[in-house]
Amino acid sequence: SGDHMKGLKGYEHYAASADRQKAAGVTREQINDAFVNIHIWGTPDECYEKIVMVREKLGACAFLAVFNYAGMPVEEAERNQALFAAKVLPRLKAHMPQLDIGARLVAEAAE
Repeated sequence: SGDHMKGLKGYEHYAASADRQKAAGVTREQINDAFVNIHIWGTPDECYEKIVMVREKLGACAFLAVFNYAGMPVEEAERNQALFAAKVLPRLKAHMPQLDIGARLVAEAAE
């Protein structure tokens, strides 16, 4: 929502978006909430439901999972990955047998 993107080549979309948000009276809290809510996070059941919803809405044929954010300790990221592989991925495979090979690699890496 700041002006720091103005004049940066390649970031024109972000600057224009910030201008539109300001004009519409969108708050930083609303922007933050929208950013968080476009990501997959939550309990295993919530993650599964969100992934299925995105696939159904967009026709996505693959899913890229990121388990480590903002300086998170490696051990926590590994726990995230293992939990996903154990609790979410089997359900996704059953629901979407055409899952990308990357999902199988994630599961194998967590074993």
